Amino acid sequence: MGELEFQSLDDRTFPSVRMAMEVVRTGGTAGAIYNAANEVAVQAFLEQRIDFGGIFDLVEQGLREIPARNADRLDVVLEDDAATRAFIHDVLDTMDRRTVSTIDR
Repeated sequence: MGELEFQSLDDRTFPSVRMAMEVVRTGGTAGAIYNAANEVAVQAFLEQRIDFGGIFDLVEQGLREIPARNADRLDVVLEDDAATRAFIHDVLDTMDRRTVSTIDR
């Protein structure tokens, strides 16, 4: 086998890798926040409510808006998971209302 050569990842092409690395550095409930936001965003994509790039935007919003806490108790992790899911659903609902109100005009 020949020599392998690795190059730096392009953050614009692979934004989820950058976010995942930030999650690792942050620790605590950041992983639960990342996962919850991603699950809701992927479901919205599958339902054709957002485009593929919207997944990354929603996950980033979740990480920015829901503060990570110390994950020393399961109830804290579950609370941040639920808070993130609710937040992302609210963002999606707001997007849907804006789309509908624009069409109605």
